[in-house]
Amino acid sequence: MPLVINGPEGKPGWKKVRCPECGTLCWQRPEDAGVVKASHLDGAVCTKCALRKAGDVV
Repeated sequence: MPLVINGPEGKPGWKKVRCPECGTLCWQRPEDAGVVKASHLDGAVCTKCALRKAGDVV
């Protein structure tokens, strides 16, 4: 999920939520739910945590 500090205005339909991993304020987008479901993920995290997790995998 995009971080609020990187896009403070957001876009129509976006909702401010806290990242379940780190608690950072981020944007939950309507399309996130479809991606999470199609990818069989446990949920969405903020961009910062996603990049950190990707680095752990490599």
